[in-house]
Amino acid sequence: MIGSKHIQTGLAVSLLALMPQAAQAQTVEQLQTQIDELKAQVQALVSALAASKNQAAPVVAQVPPQSATPATTSSTAPVVLASAPTAAPAAAPAKSKAWYEKLSLRGYTQMRYNAFLSGDDTAPAGMSRLRSVHDSGISDRGSFSLRRVRLVIQGDISDRVSLYLQPDFATAVSNQAGTERREGFGQLRDAYADVFLDKAKTVRMRFGQSKVPYGWENMQSSSNRLTLDRSDAINSAVPGERDLGVVAYYTPPAVQKIWDDLAHDGQKLFGNYGAFGFGVFNGQGINKTEQNRGLMKVALATWPFEIGDQVVEFGGSAMLNDVQPELRPAASAR
Repeated sequence: MIGSKHIQTGLAVSLLALMPQAAQAQTVEQLQTQIDELKAQVQALVSALAASKNQAAPVVAQVPPQSATPATTSSTAPVVLASAPTAAPAAAPAKSKAWYEKLSLRGYTQMRYNAFLSGDDTAPAGMSRLRSVHDSGISDRGSFSLRRVRLVIQGDISDRVSLYLQPDFATAVSNQAGTERREGFGQLRDAYADVFLDKAKTVRMRFGQSKVPYGWENMQSSSNRLTLDRSDAINSAVPGERDLGVVAYYTPPAVQKIWDDLAHDGQKLFGNYGAFGFGVFNGQGINKTEQNRGLMKVALATWPFEIGDQVVEFGGSAMLNDVQPELRPAASAR
């Protein structure tokens, strides 16, 4: 019996010794549970702050319910919440440019030197050794001259309207104070507006002073042509290549694509005057006053064909005009 009492006493002491350990283990589990709950709360708060971009007020996040197990510790460590980064202010919408801010400025200058390669420099009386009907700068007495001094102001002022303005500062003026003519005067060459009638810009109306769509050589820009001057035979139909009037142009997308590809390859084109065009002009010539109330009618048609890597273009133009020629008084005999 004595021996059995000792055994019971030993078991009781052992149980009493294990009770503090069980309580300590239960406290650690509760602390771990509270730590996990705090982590979840912090994560919820950070997510809520990051989600509110344009709201400066603090965001209250829904806190998940705590565990029913009561905490046995008397105090907990303070929780520090990192502030969410302030959302960047929304970018202000791009301000649309005014119409005059959409215009661009460019230009070019061509200088020329006249010289005789062979033969006599002079000609018999009443004849010119070197002369051009439409280019008074060509003379048997000239040497250096400015053929063209052009400035171009151009731009799309809207989705449907485009402006083009080009003066030339290499114009000569005669009959001034003396008999000797003066060089370097400014003269209007182009001043027109294009109005597009569709979004694809295949149909447009051109109003103002512009090139007459007659002759491939006349329509090609002087900045693209290899030679400085046009042939007199072609240029005689429309001296100065320009007149005041209204023109309608139509360019199918398939034709426009071929022209764009040629321009991308560096080809010298005649300019986009449409695959089909029809216009009416005063018919008196560039910068000249109308004299007979008649209208010059001009029609153009052209079409490019792709043959392998080559492009062949066939076209033609027609013009009907009744012009009043300029009469100059006969020079008085001296």
